Amino acid sequence: MTTPTRKRKKAAPKTFKAAYDILKTNAAELQQQDEPDIDTDDDC
Repeated sequence: MTTPTRKRKKAAPKTFKAAYDILKTNAAELQQQDEPDIDTDDDC
């Protein structure tokens, strides 16, 4: 099963622990912010 569109996959974690660590670090970074402004965040 080969997927021709490889643009979507930037850096997929190989294991569940890697994905869990990424989620934990993301949650930690989000909690460091005082007020997350969703309207002014043009990162995505």
